[in-house]
Amino acid sequence: MKLNPTTPDPITQLAGQIVQPNTTPEGHNTLPKSVRPNAQWRYKAHPARWDWIEEYGWHPVLGRWHLDNGLDGVTINKKGYSGLGVARQRHLERGWIIIELGDSRLGEFAQYLQSFPTVKGYPHYISIFHTPEVEGKFVEWLFDKERYGRFLEQVVSSGVVPPMREMIRRGKMRTQDRIVEKLERDMFESPNNPMIRVRYEREARKLAGMRGEDIDQARNEARVMAQAAVEKGQEDAVKSIDKAEEMASILHPTTTPTASREPITTDDGKVQCPGCGKEFDTVSQFSGHKAHCDALKKGSS
Repeated sequence: MKLNPTTPDPITQLAGQIVQPNTTPEGHNTLPKSVRPNAQWRYKAHPARWDWIEEYGWHPVLGRWHLDNGLDGVTINKKGYSGLGVARQRHLERGWIIIELGDSRLGEFAQYLQSFPTVKGYPHYISIFHTPEVEGKFVEWLFDKERYGRFLEQVVSSGVVPPMREMIRRGKMRTQDRIVEKLERDMFESPNNPMIRVRYEREARKLAGMRGEDIDQARNEARVMAQAAVEKGQEDAVKSIDKAEEMASILHPTTTPTASREPITTDDGKVQCPGCGKEFDTVSQFSGHKAHCDALKKGSS
């Protein structure tokens, strides 16, 4: 069962800013007890906190100014909140920008905070981008990514948060470039680790997006690089086996002739295994097979 907003309640006002209250499910006066009351908060932004993701592109990474009792000089008593000016000033001195609730520049998102009644009698505050679904004592909060993305666009386009500085963009791209380079090295060192390959592809796409390049092309190039790492790993494995066999033949010489381990090229251009006779399209495919061919192992024993 989804919950829908109702009219604002003046009791929840804070310094003239109204928090939108929501209704509870039919047959319930409050949300289930698993939802606990919390303090009000406000979104905040910092000039250095920007990032890029496929859903939003470049966007400010917002934090939260929690109006908790005793935090940054904030006091909550029967008369309400006090010390907000001091707490706000401390945030401003650290470079934060407070995104005030009720700022008309935010348009439809001006009231971005909503509240729900809880069992303990105090409200639970959460953003309007979260919609609770309740079934018995269970609550699931659904997050609207598309609407939150529009909110981020509004925050910047309206001037509430200034655009990203070019030096921040360059710094973020340099950091991302180092991440991709390290993952590429890790991938060639551990070519059979699927987690590294997946992360390498994801981070390579992110770097391309940061640069304004084609993300799909970056994904395809990353997959080609990952396949090259796998093939190189197979070739290195074969070389290691050959080296071990060479050392074994030196340390333990035998008069038994050793079967050839070199591939045979057929008339139709295929690559044939000299042990089992299996045919392959490329030498690299044979190299991967070579390390595991029982016929070759038996012939060289």
